[in-house]
This record gives sequence, C-alpha cells and structure tokens, in this order.
Amino acid sequence: MTLVLDLSQQEWRFRQASTRSPWRKATVPGCVHTDLLRHKLIPDPFFGTNELQLQWIEEADWEYRTLFTVPKTLRGESHLELVADGLDTVATVTLNGSEIARSENMFVGHRWEIGALLRPGRNELTFHFGSGRRYVQTHRLDHRPPVEFNDPVGGSTRLRKQACQFGWDWAPRLVTAGIWRGIRLEAWSGARLSNARVRQDHGTSGRVQVFVDPEIQGSGTGLECRAALHLEGKLVAEASGPVGTLALEVADPLLWWPAGQGAQPLYDLSVELHESSTDHAVDRWHRRIGLRSIILDRHPDQWGESFQFVVNGRAVFVKGANWIPVHSFVAALTRRDYERDLRAAVAANMNCVRLWGGGIYESEDFYDLCDELGLLVWQDFMFACTLYPADEAFLASAQAEVEYQ
Repeated sequence: MTLVLDLSQQEWRFRQASTRSPWRKATVPGCVHTDLLRHKLIPDPFFGTNELQLQWIEEADWEYRTLFTVPKTLRGESHLELVADGLDTVATVTLNGSEIARSENMFVGHRWEIGALLRPGRNELTFHFGSGRRYVQTHRLDHRPPVEFNDPVGGSTRLRKQACQFGWDWAPRLVTAGIWRGIRLEAWSGARLSNARVRQDHGTSGRVQVFVDPEIQGSGTGLECRAALHLEGKLVAEASGPVGTLALEVADPLLWWPAGQGAQPLYDLSVELHESSTDHAVDRWHRRIGLRSIILDRHPDQWGESFQFVVNGRAVFVKGANWIPVHSFVAALTRRDYERDLRAAVAANMNCVRLWGGGIYESEDFYDLCDELGLLVWQDFMFACTLYPADEAFLASAQAEVEYQ
C-alpha cells in the first residue's frame, strides 16, 4: 500500500529571493500574490488600478521552503518519492542542499525518487521560482508571433504557463508563482496501482461492457487486479485476473445523459491490486463514471456535411459557454467554487462547457461535478489565440504535458 505524507500540512515559508526580506508564513498550495496579500504587503489586486502597482512581482524571484521529518513507516519502503502535482512555473527543486530537478511547465506533474537524499531527522525542501518576465525576455527570442492580442508586454507564449495570467480582455495581468497543486511524499514497495484507464463498449444488445486497464508501477509476485462496479451501494458487476485488461458487463445499464436529456446516474468503479492471491489489497483506485457513448457524426447531408454530437444514439443540440478559470489565482479554488458556477450553467439551460485553452487543466473536482450535473466538456489543450514556438525543447515539453494530462 502506498504511504503518504502530505507536505502541504507542514509549515511553509516564503520570501523574495536574493534579498534581505524575512521568511514569512506561506500557504501551500498557493501563490506568491495571495501570500503577500495575506501579510498585507500588497493592496487588493482587484481594486481600482492596483494591478499597475503589482507588476514588480513578476520581475522578482521567489523561494518557498519547509522543514519536515519522514516517519519511520515511510523510510522502511523501497521507493520514497517526492510528488509535485503542479509548479508555477520556472522552478528549481532542492532537498537538503542538493538540486533534485528543474521544471519549466506549469501543466506537468512530477515524481522524483529522493530516498538517497533524505536524512533521519529534519529535512529541508526548497523551491526557487524564477521570474516569468525574465524567462520570456531571455528564451526563444526568435519566436515572435505576428499578433499577441492579450499580452501587453509580449513573449508569454515562450513559457508553458497559464496564458491569462499575462493579461486578457477579461483578466488583469497578475503573473504569479508558487506551488499551485498538491505536494507530498509517497512511499511504497513491490508494486503500486498508479492509475487506471476506463473504456466502454455500447453494443446493440442493450448491455454495456466496461474495460479497465490498470497501470502498474514496480513488480511483485502473482499480481492480480480486481475491479468492481457499484450503483448506490449495490454491486452491479465485477471481474478479476492477472494484470491486464479487466472486462465488466452491465446487463441492465442506467445511462448517463446531458442535462435536459435525461438522468445522470454515476457508478462507483473501484480497482484493487493484490499480490499472491491474498485478500489484502496492495493498492486501490476509485472513480465515479457515467455509462454513455458519444460520437461526432459527420455524415453527408443536403448542406454538405453534418457536425453533430450523438449521445447514447441520440443527436443532442449542444448549448453552452466558454469556461475560463474561476479566479485569477487558481491554487485556492475548491469544489465549492466550481459547484457554484457549474450549477449556474445548468440553471441557464446549458449542457456543455468548453474548457478554454488560455487557462488551466481543471481539477478532478471540476470534471466530477460536470459528470454529476450533466455537463459535457469540450476540452482544449492549453494553447489559445496565437502561435507558439516549435523548437525541440518546447515540443518535448508540450509532449510531456499532453501525456501527463
């Protein structure tokens, strides 16, 4: 079983790097703007023209650090990894004075093996965030898009970072930095269940087959996976076997429909990893899913070619809106924030939101709520409204981003 130490619960401090400014308490996940505001070191960024007084923040480097002790239970495992779900953005990671890694992409999560660098007692973990402004002024200078409508300074496309931080027609320019998603230690031995891919087959018989492809890290003896599908606490289907694709058949499925088209029943899908056919699970994975099929229908018609979405065999008129980040500082968002606005979309008779490419890949809460409320998601990759570089390093970073997402 994977053991976890949530580092966001440790005491964090931050400061402007390369200055004599004191270390102050920080919130992680978070960002430098909200930490500065909490200490009353800057005025409200959204009042009047205060935005103009805060442009110095993007020109500075910032540091975050914490001290932590690793419990003995974690130290006894074969793998001890530092997991960072999101770093914004030009980050250098140091543990006990040794550099672990560097990152230049806000949209990629990381997992680093750090067991050899840990000490028995207190450990110091530091993140140095370089200036976003300085990065775009010193990298890929040959990349000059013909038009950058929303970046008054220019160059923002040279860095894989939330584009609307650099200013948009609806957004102030607040280029921030920080640990914007979860940060933790994970310790494990043998094998772990890192993820699962779920596919569905809706045949003509009225039954639905759910295929589960577990993703396993490490190795073990006699590994076996077990999957179970429940609806409102009642077992609907189950399957087990050696590591590989598991098939669950739902004989009398309750289908998920977009808002206004029907109900949104959600099944609980759980996957367990077992070793040597024991009843004790080595690792577990869980998600809520809707049983549904969706295709883009582009058949020839009297006007040329159709363009319609067919859900569960029924053509659906898609109606919705563009989804931008709920706040300029996305690290503080909660499920409650998402629920407020997504419920408003359904109340306005929408059945789809287009997740716009100038913001962020949203949290699991966002997608789960869309399932719950009957909202289709038209998902962009995070590229919007301009041209982007195509040098080898940039393309490699984009590929890592796409694979991670």
